[in-house]
Amino acid sequence: MKAIEKVLAATDFSADADRAVARAARVAAEQGASLTLLHVVSRRALEAAAGLHGVPADFEARLVRDATDHLARLSLALPPTKKVLTSVKVGAPRKEIFEAANAADLLVLGVRGTNPVRDLLLGTTAERMVSKANLPILIVKRPSMDTYRRVLAPVDLSEQSATVLAAAARIAPSGKINAANAFVVPDGEVRVNILGAVPDGESSMSSLPTILTAAQCRAGRALIDWSAE
Repeated sequence: MKAIEKVLAATDFSADADRAVARAARVAAEQGASLTLLHVVSRRALEAAAGLHGVPADFEARLVRDATDHLARLSLALPPTKKVLTSVKVGAPRKEIFEAANAADLLVLGVRGTNPVRDLLLGTTAERMVSKANLPILIVKRPSMDTYRRVLAPVDLSEQSATVLAAAARIAPSGKINAANAFVVPDGEVRVNILGAVPDGESSMSSLPTILTAAQCRAGRALIDWSAE
């Protein structure tokens, strides 16, 4: 994974999104990266509101102005970061986030949004982004109290597993990374290999559980190789 130079945090101003913004700012500060805060005003919502009685003609302009002011206040409350940019777009949220993410190295999102019923029926923006995006995505659930100290990285021993471990090490440079591989042996029992990978890549076979099968041994060697990269 290349260095994180540009972090993008998309926010709908919900409590979950606020936590994502705070974590994005912390990661950006740790990486020496710039941070962009993005809010998307839904074009569909604007069109639905247009036909309602009493909606002013400049309703869209007001929403954009209010969102711009809100982002400015958010940026001022964040910890010191290399550079903080703000952006308000009007359109389909997922499409606008996708387009903005093309210029970022890491996308940070909250786990839920402002519409729990829609999220239940259609899936959250985070869930839909994870299935289609081509860059690392950090989904934030808890408040940003400290740097990441312990990371669990499930791997399937495919070529992408090395990318997963590299991303984990990049996002948590001072944390301990535990890579886990689970598989089913012929008797149907699920076995799990866990390797504690220290940040400097120093690992040994002693950090693996007892090797019971040839498959476990191969998995263990792969995890050690990846942790040392």
